[in-house]
Amino acid sequence: RQTSLRERVAGSAGMAALTQDIRAALSRQKLDHVWTDTHYVGLQFPDPAHPNTLHWVDEAGKVGEQLPLEDPDVYCPYSAIGNVTGELVYAHYGRPEDLQDLRARGVDPPGRLLLVRVGVISFAQKRKLKGPVAPQEWQGSLLGSPYHLGPGPGLRLAVNNHRTSTPINNIFGCIEGRSEPDHYVVIGAQRDAWGPGAAKSAVGTAILLELVRTFSSMVSNGFRPRRSLLFISWDGGDFGSVGSTEWLEGYLSVLHLKAVVYVSLDNAVLGDDKFHAKTSPLLTSLIESVLKQVDSPNHSGQTLYEQVVFTNPSWDAEVIRPLPMDSSAYSFTAFVGVPAVEFDDQAYPFLHTKEDTYENLHKVLQGRLPAVAQAVAQLAGQLLIRLSHDRLLPLDFGRYGDVVLRHIGNLNEFSGDLKARGLTLQWVYSARGDYIRAAEKLRQEIYSSEERDERLTRMYNVRIMRVEFYFLSQYVSPADSPFRHIFMGRGDHTLGALLDHLRLLRSNSSGTPGATSSAVFQESRFRRQLALLTWTLQGAANALSGDVWNIDNNF
Repeated sequence: RQTSLRERVAGSAGMAALTQDIRAALSRQKLDHVWTDTHYVGLQFPDPAHPNTLHWVDEAGKVGEQLPLEDPDVYCPYSAIGNVTGELVYAHYGRPEDLQDLRARGVDPPGRLLLVRVGVISFAQKRKLKGPVAPQEWQGSLLGSPYHLGPGPGLRLAVNNHRTSTPINNIFGCIEGRSEPDHYVVIGAQRDAWGPGAAKSAVGTAILLELVRTFSSMVSNGFRPRRSLLFISWDGGDFGSVGSTEWLEGYLSVLHLKAVVYVSLDNAVLGDDKFHAKTSPLLTSLIESVLKQVDSPNHSGQTLYEQVVFTNPSWDAEVIRPLPMDSSAYSFTAFVGVPAVEFDDQAYPFLHTKEDTYENLHKVLQGRLPAVAQAVAQLAGQLLIRLSHDRLLPLDFGRYGDVVLRHIGNLNEFSGDLKARGLTLQWVYSARGDYIRAAEKLRQEIYSSEERDERLTRMYNVRIMRVEFYFLSQYVSPADSPFRHIFMGRGDHTLGALLDHLRLLRSNSSGTPGATSSAVFQESRFRRQLALLTWTLQGAANALSGDVWNIDNNF
């Protein structure tokens, strides 16, 4: 509650004071190291001398009355500077699927201003629009007053934000491990916020400090983890996770050799009805195990796992979600190759708004905020204990075989189309088979090994902790395609891009005279995509196999 009442915009005086307080709190605990990293980054803020404006525009194109903004402090960082004019269209959250839905309903977004949701949009804004009625899932809660898609009235938007070099400070605390001190289990929480940010960052910061206090107390009582624990309070989270990104970029060449897992506490408490873990497949089995050890905050006598399977026996379908791009955890996995997890619950209507206050969060949770926060802290704490203390890392490296199989099922839909062109997916199948065999071989090696052999244990742990990194394409530049992960990344090297390209075989644009090259299936591009993807899969299988003399394939 106290954190949410403090001003803590990145670069502000309030944030500087909070930074000192957080560092002092860590220094009072029994940690081996406490330090601060400072980065100077370009952040965008409104210009008080030239505020952003919105004007009505009539049908003749004449600029009319200025619209009073509900909150003149609200803005979108990294917006393009300039003036644009267009009709207003409601685009829900502005996602690609939302824009596609608009086109399907006869509303073309290009050349228009899009009204997109961030938290709750006022009823009045959408009522000014005409055109087709918005889909049911885009509607609000007012019965008999449907939202429309537009187009609506003409508007002129002027964006005059300015960019300034701003110091941001990440705060670190470390408990060194006894056997593998050079391997880190990392947990972090965003500290900054534009507004109160109760759910966005205040709760996560409170949980982080409580975990530091708990593990410090355990150390005082004789506990010493096998691997190091690294606690981080991030700055600049509301500017595209710039604080964590700067740190990752600074240690890009070594983090995959050092960091075992990243646990994010951002947005950790948004509700209590639906629990989700956005994560890498490597952590799925561990999350299942830990859910069975944590009590449900709103179902007495049940664990979180029992709460989940009560509504859906397929627990992973109910809980597990992919990492989103707007998460600080995403860059750890897609950019650096470190498995990560972020928790959240049901949709919280006030996230990213000035209404994200302690009182509203407490109200949404019907007074159960302390209990839900405690459950999340216990969940994160159990993950930290298992990941830092288990002799063998509890990462399920065989899971990626299932992931590849699922994607191969999608590729198989186009096997007939490819065969007609003399193309085949044989080498993808071969690489997947090699990965499955390598994973099973490693399991057998571990099972047959001497449990007390520390040298062997460390060798196995090194192979296990680098599995995620193996799925970063080594054939694209990190500067050109920073998110190199072939399953979770972005770019032409990903399996998703390959599937999108294959779908052009059946699209109307394929082979249409005058169609743009990007909308037509290109065999040479497909061959390159397939080759790079297959080499990455095969490389992951080879790396998991261990030494080169243990690899037997004709690839």
